[in-house]
Order: sequence, then structure tokens, then C-alpha cells
Amino acid sequence: MMKIRYYITFLSFIVVCCWHTGLYAQIETGWLQGKVMDKISGAAIGEVEVVIFDAAGMEILRTKTDDSGEFLVAGIPSGEYELRFRKPAFPEYITQARVRAGCPSTISGQMETRQSQAQSTAAAQWQSAPELWSCILDRFDRTRMDRFPIARNIWNLLETQHLSSVPSNIDEGGFQTGIIQLLGVHGATWTQNGYRWDGMNITNPYEPGKPLTYPMLGTLEEMNAVSTFHSAEISAAGADFEMISRRSPEKFHGQAEAYYLGKPFESSNLDSRLRSFGFQTTPHFKRFPEGEFSLGGPVRGPQWSYFASFGLQHLSKMIPDFAVVPTTTVSSALARLDGTLNAKNQVTGIISGQIVKNSHLDARPGIDPSATLLGNDRFELLQGHWVHRHSDRSIAELSFGFSHSSPTDTLQHGVTTPSYTRLFTGEITGSAPLESDSALSRFSLLGQTQTFRTNGNRWSQQLLAGFDLEESLATEERRMFNGLQLFLFPGTAPAEVAEFNTPSHAMQRLRELSFFAQDGLQVVNKIFLRAGFNLDSSNAFLPKQVSGAGTFAPVRTFAGADHVVSWTSISPRAKIVVPLNMRFGDTRIIAGYSRYYHLLPASYADFANPTALGGALYRWNDRDQDGAFQKGEEGTLLRVFGGPYSSVDPNLKRPFTDEWGLAVEHDFSRSVRMGIRLLERDSKRLIHTVNVGVPASAYTPVTVRDPGDDGIPGTRDDRPLTVFNQDVRTFGEDRYLLSNPAGLRAEYKGVEANVTAGFARGDLLSISFNAYKSAGNGNPGNSVFENDAGVIGTLFDNPNTIINSRGRLFFDRAYVAKVAAIKQIPFGIHLSSIVTYFDGLPFGRKLIVSGLNQNQGPIFVMATPRGQPGGFRTQFNMNFDQRVSRDFQLRSMRMTLMLDIFNLLNLNKSLREFDITGPLFAQRKPVDVENPRAFRFGARFSF
Repeated sequence: MMKIRYYITFLSFIVVCCWHTGLYAQIETGWLQGKVMDKISGAAIGEVEVVIFDAAGMEILRTKTDDSGEFLVAGIPSGEYELRFRKPAFPEYITQARVRAGCPSTISGQMETRQSQAQSTAAAQWQSAPELWSCILDRFDRTRMDRFPIARNIWNLLETQHLSSVPSNIDEGGFQTGIIQLLGVHGATWTQNGYRWDGMNITNPYEPGKPLTYPMLGTLEEMNAVSTFHSAEISAAGADFEMISRRSPEKFHGQAEAYYLGKPFESSNLDSRLRSFGFQTTPHFKRFPEGEFSLGGPVRGPQWSYFASFGLQHLSKMIPDFAVVPTTTVSSALARLDGTLNAKNQVTGIISGQIVKNSHLDARPGIDPSATLLGNDRFELLQGHWVHRHSDRSIAELSFGFSHSSPTDTLQHGVTTPSYTRLFTGEITGSAPLESDSALSRFSLLGQTQTFRTNGNRWSQQLLAGFDLEESLATEERRMFNGLQLFLFPGTAPAEVAEFNTPSHAMQRLRELSFFAQDGLQVVNKIFLRAGFNLDSSNAFLPKQVSGAGTFAPVRTFAGADHVVSWTSISPRAKIVVPLNMRFGDTRIIAGYSRYYHLLPASYADFANPTALGGALYRWNDRDQDGAFQKGEEGTLLRVFGGPYSSVDPNLKRPFTDEWGLAVEHDFSRSVRMGIRLLERDSKRLIHTVNVGVPASAYTPVTVRDPGDDGIPGTRDDRPLTVFNQDVRTFGEDRYLLSNPAGLRAEYKGVEANVTAGFARGDLLSISFNAYKSAGNGNPGNSVFENDAGVIGTLFDNPNTIINSRGRLFFDRAYVAKVAAIKQIPFGIHLSSIVTYFDGLPFGRKLIVSGLNQNQGPIFVMATPRGQPGGFRTQFNMNFDQRVSRDFQLRSMRMTLMLDIFNLLNLNKSLREFDITGPLFAQRKPVDVENPRAFRFGARFSF
């Protein structure tokens, strides 16, 4: 507690110092720029007054063009704006502009002298199109959130509309509500994705790839997914997901929306194929009501304004072969206050919180309800921003943030037995294997300044520089019922027992400091160069800590350790854009190279923490054959695992990813655009644990007979497979070293293409396609926590775990296509459609091996690689979601009625398949399938 108070005091001191020394930070904003010329002579027009109005019609800024007719206004928040151009002897010209965070909005046009006094205003469509990927396809505004049939969470928004994103679970209509989805972008690991809120880091410090918030869509103005060509301030090696909160309107405004999905408004997709495999139902909704309410407006005049949002979701769903109805409740609230201190200074305060409750976390087929967890997760976010405008072309900002998550997942009430798990197939009875109580906190101080400089038509320059200081605290309390997990094989026969050192109370600390700078130079409007760097220093360490006594562990005290992992690295980034003016539109050629050093998870410190979760695995000698474990029934010690038996290589090197990209974008017109992008990413020096306690000489190769894909011995596809016997004298000698195994790497190569067209009345068509290959070494198994190059598991535990380890990774889908369309038809009806196609999940066939050294088995090995060549994929997944809506104007209020149809084609493709060698594998038995067609009714009121 004293250290926390000290740190808060330290940060307060830094804030005060920065306030007085001019170090500023940045909320993500865009900028407006352009040039005004005389329509007759073509000469530049100076001294044109440019007045900027927000969507509510309130003036927010004004500037004038210089002698070259150019203007630029930096620091414009995301949103829709109206620009008015005024100069004596000319009519007033009006145009609309859309500003996106981190992007330019270019307004260039011609003015003509007034022909008559009556002609005082003329409309102009002057806005030029920005880069396709970085400022359109990777950014999702309120139209994308409100007009399309999507589940009301950010992960489904990305799943359905961001080409490069693939989720860990297909979410149709919100079936995964209450679960933080894991996303693979460009087929890469989910563990290197970063999350930001209004420019500030809110990434989970213990498990990067997850955010410290669970936002509802009603709180967001914009969602940005930067997947390549990262700007200098972005530290994440994977994708950077940034949420821009809705800002306060200048006039009073309110909105309420409500939706219902579930019985009786859904179909059945249970067919004879599924019935033949024992399915009595498919996953489907029972009831899913949800609603959001927001208010905003001025507070005692236009200088201060507020925005507040409240949301509630309550989901109940049916899962095949699961005895009860799991429920999820999400409660969310956000408040934002914006204030103008004077013409040069603005401040913003944001507070947000969510509570997510799951009645049966990890519910799935074959799991007893008592073996699930009670989920009670809380998220809090607090931010303060100060924006100082030196001039129209120079802004600086200072921001402080606190984000916190406390996932509390506990055993079900009334459980009386430990966890029983069937080896290889995963059915669980008794209690859940593990309960946890976590506290994850991140303190952030961000400073940034941005300046634009021009020299007429010769060159223009954008300078960016800043720092980011992060201090993170993680505490993981883990417990098991009686400290035991019991394993059964074959069937319900006792096989093994794991004894854990719970309760385990592990604490980790993470300190990160980065400095970044970037220079963007445009020469004679012909070529754009951007170069920058990110200098990052990260340190994971362990404070003093105590874990209490458990069934198999005494009280443990650990004095702590400094610099468990300490890295300092500099990441260069470079990008070039060459515009070409062609007969049939404008073309841009874009090329870039970046090196991204990987994020440092606080969880790495656990490998140097003797109080972290760990234990020992024994054969289970059930002497009285009662199926209940008693002390003394431990047989041969098979292995040990976890923090007490692990260490960190003092020369542990930081992994990195090299990225090369080449893109061509072409504008056929202002409304029709296309692009194609080639991308290659190579991740090297990856980190994993290596079992250095048992040498390679302890293993003897043995040939076993693999019955092949049909699972029938003696047929044509049988083949020999080499596995390894372990010397029984080395059982229990395991010691795990967190290190950089030689040659461990992951690769991505892909091509992406898109055609986007905008039409009158807001009609839209976007067609995207991605073909790629993502390959690397995964742990044994096929799940998102196994077949991922960034997840530390059992890959180098012994020679058996390395067999067929290299192949297609979990998020490799080979081919992905996404279509989004909006069309207005007669009678004011809007049709909006989302079509997504994912090729199947790559997986390999497992082979259960028994009969090794007297006590080693049974084990499983990967008999095939995952994906092609040599492996398998599930069926493709295609979803067609349709919305029919109509707006009604009722005086000052607008009402929108909506009907959404999810899985319109009512498909039931297999999402996962049985992966163990045998008859069910040969039959391609589905384990998880799509939920059926469902109808959602919605209404939105705006006033």
C-alpha cells in the first residue's frame, strides 16, 4: 500500500512538472487542411476565412488561408463537421467534412466571384479521399456501429468488418457476450495486440492481447484497428485497437435504444447429420434483451459540456449437452466532461465502469455445471486530458490515466468434490479445476506534441514527439478444491493426480517507459515520406510476497526480485507514399518497413517466482477402488511443473517482428476506390520454456503404429510414428527455463484486396478479400491456448511435444472475405447486409500412445501437422446477416425501427471437430457448430 501511495505521489509530481515545463500529451484527433483557388484564374486565394461547425451547428474553430491559399487546423476530434469559406466579393461556400482520428481531412476547391447579390451561398463538394486502409478500412465510426446488423460489442464489430481480424470464437448475434474475445490479426498471436482508450494504453499487463475494459458500443465515437504501418507512438507488435469515446454535443441530445433476440424468434438448424452424431439441439439463444441510454449537452453555457451513457445486457443461452441455462449480465456506465478554459486550452475528464457476471463461465458440452465458474468481473477506467493549442498548426496535450480490472472467477456454491477431468477428451465433473481472484491495474502518463509546417507548394511537414510512462500492478490469487485435480483414463478409471501448491498468491510489477518521434515530409505534393522510432524500456520485477498454507504447501515467503526481465530496444518505422495522377483517377503506391519489439507480459515474472502456481503429477493408485482420492494413493511421480520449478534466462532477449508492406490504392472517383496490399511479417527470437532438467539423453526413440486418419489398424493409411520413452530415473527432475529456443519463429505472408463505393443517400458497398498463410510452432493441441506461437505451454517439455509442432497457427484461415452494404429502397426503408467468410480452423490429428515406460503413459502426440500440408481444416464458416430498418421523424425526435436477421441462411457448419484418432475422427464429428437463424428486434429514439 505504501508503494502505491508513493507511486501516486510520484505521478502527481510528474504531472505538475509537465504542466509547467510544456510537456504535453495527445488525445487521438485528426486535422483539416486544404487549399482554395480562384476558379477563373487558377490563382491561390489568401485571407479566406474558414469557419468550422460541429454536427450540432456550433462554431468550434476558425482560421484563414495564407498567401498560397492553404489552411490547416490541427487537433480536431473525430466526427462530422461543416466548413464555411468566406471572403468579400465571393459567395459563401459550404462543404461537409468527416474527420477521423490520426488522419488528414483534405478540403480543396475553387471559388468564383459573386455573379449577383442574390447568390450568397453555394454548396461545394471539395473533400479529397485519404488513404484507403489507414483512414477508412481500419476505422469504424457511428455509421458502422449503428447501421449494420452486428452484436453490440467491439469484437463482433471487428469480426464482421475488419478484414484482418479473426476471433477465437465465431460470435453470431452476441452469443459470446460477456467474454473478452481473443483476436488474431494477419494470422498472428493474440498475445501481442494492444488496446488504447482515447490514445492511452489500457492493455492487460498480465495477459497482453486483452483490454482492461469491456466497452459497449454506445460509449464509442470511433473504433480504430491499426494492423500495419504503425505510427511511432504505437508499441504493440500486433494490432493496435483504439477506442475513441463519444464526446459531449454542444446542444442537448439524448438517445435510447433497446433490442430483443431469442425465443420464439429463432429457427432450428438441427439436421440429420448432427442427429447422427448425438446432437439433440444446437447452441441457441433463450433470451437476450439489451438496452443503452445516453444524454449529453452543455453545462451552464457552451464552455462546458457532458456526455453520459448507461447500458445493460442480459443473455441466457442453451448449450448442447449442458444441463442448465447459463446467463450473462453486463452493466456499463460512462461519463465524459469537456471544458474550454480559454481559446488555447481545453480539458477532458472520463470515467467508465463495467460489471460482467457469468453464472457458468467456461460452460461447454460435456462439462458438468458444477465444474464451471461463477464469473464476477469488474472494470474501471479514469482519464484526464489537457489540450493546449499553440496555434492552428501546433497542439500539445497531457494525459493521465488509470485502468483497472478485477476478474473474480470462483467455484460454484456447494461443490463438495475436487475436479475430475477425462484425459484427452476434456469432460469435467466435480468442481472447476481452478478458481482465481485477480487485480490488474495500470497507471499511465502520456505526453505528446504535434506540429505542422509548410513552405508554400514546396513541402509540408508533420512532426510528432512524446513519451509514455506506464506502471502496472498485477496480483493473481489462485485456488483449487483441496489442492487437487484428478485425471481419468480410460473412461472413468483413475489414472493420474495433480497436487498443487494452492493457495498461490503471486504479485508482479511492470514498468514501461517509451520515447517516440516521427517526421512526416511531403515534397511538392508528389511524394510523402514518414520515418520514426519508438525507444522502449520495459522491466518486470517481483515485490515481496506471501502465500498461505494449503493442503500440499506450507506458508511461503518470497523476498522479491528486481529486474527479472529487463529490456531496452528501439523500433524503427518508415513509410513512403507516391501519388500518381492518372487518366482514370488518382493512384497511390505505398511501401513500408517496421520493426516491432514485443510487449513484455508481467506474467513472465512468474517463472522466477517460487510462490507462483505449480505442483506435481503422480500416477493415481486407487487402492480401495472407490474413485475418490485419499492421501497416500500417490503412485510414481511423473513430473513437476510451475513457478517453483522454473527460472528465467538472465540473457533472455526481446522478440521482434519485422514487417514489409507494399500497397497500391486507386481512386476511380471520390466515391469509388480500390486497393491491394501485400504484407509479410517475420517474428523471431520467440520465447518459450525449455525443460533443462531432463536431458535429451534421457529419451529413447520407440516406433509405434499410427492407424492413420481412418483409425482402423491394418489399412492402407497405417504408418510408423517415432515417439520417445523417458528414463524413469529422470521422472520429477523437470526444470523449466524461460529462454529463446534456437530457431523458434513465426511467419505471415498475405495479400489483401478491397473495393469500396459510396453512393447518394448514404448507400455503401465494401468488398474485402484476404488470402494468407500464417505458420509457426504451436504447443500440442488445437485450441487458441495451444496452437499459438505466443502462448507459453508444453512445446519444449520433451521430444514428444515437439512432434509435428510446426504448421498453420490457430488464426490462420487461408481465405477470408467480408462484405458490407447499405442500400435505401422505396418508402424510406434501409437494407444493410454483412457477409463474412472464414476458411476452416486448422487442426491436427492427435494419437493416444500407451505402453511406454512402466509409468509414463498414456500421452498424446500430434500425429499430423495442423492445417495444410498434411493436416486438416474444419468446414468453412459463412454468415449472412441482414438488417431492415426505417427512420421516422417525429418533430424534434427521430425514431428508428430495426429488424436484424442473423445467420439468414440458417447454416450449421462445424466450428470445431473431434481431433483424436479413431472412428469419430474419421467421421469428422463436429464438437461445436453455428447457432441457428435468429431475429432481433430493435428501436432507437434520438431527441
